[in-house]
Amino acid sequence: MSGNSATAMKNNAKLSLYLACIGRYSMIDLRGDGIDTAGAAKLTYAFDKDRKLEEIDLSDNALGDAGVAVLCEQLKRNTALKCIILSRNIISDVGVKTLSDMLLVNTHLEELHLNGNAIGPNGAMHLVEALGMNKTLTALLLADNSVGDDGCCMFAGLMTAKGVKLQALVLANNDISDLGAVNVAISLRKNKVLARLDLS
Repeated sequence: MSGNSATAMKNNAKLSLYLACIGRYSMIDLRGDGIDTAGAAKLTYAFDKDRKLEEIDLSDNALGDAGVAVLCEQLKRNTALKCIILSRNIISDVGVKTLSDMLLVNTHLEELHLNGNAIGPNGAMHLVEALGMNKTLTALLLADNSVGDDGCCMFAGLMTAKGVKLQALVLANNDISDLGAVNVAISLRKNKVLARLDLS
């Protein structure tokens, strides 16, 4: 067996265990398992068969924008998952656009974690546009990205829109100045739904 093949098997050890027990658990932890685009394809196969899985943690992998695109094709038709954690997966605004398009179709996902990626103002714009239409996502975690004041102001505008169900928004460590924080504070006067806001 080649060195690369051995490494791939070792890196995807958790994924292999999940694939061997599809349908047994409501939560799966696949953090730091070296999952890339090829691993994402295996996950879509599993998601198609797994009607019990409600939460999956894919933090600290290597999905990137391409891996996210593969996952999103399945997530458009997924009716089981309620929470997906994609923190620290090298996801840029391109990947966020794909996720946002998925949110326009998926009506079951309630939590999306995107902490520690490479998301900027354009990514924030895509998410805001999707959340203006999506009525099921209640928690969006975007800490340690780079949405800045522009992205923050877009979220502030979202919070004044009618019908938005977002209850938790985390924008900590996003290069947000007092200007962005003030815009959010003003928008909160009109929002009766948001229960958790982190701009630290």
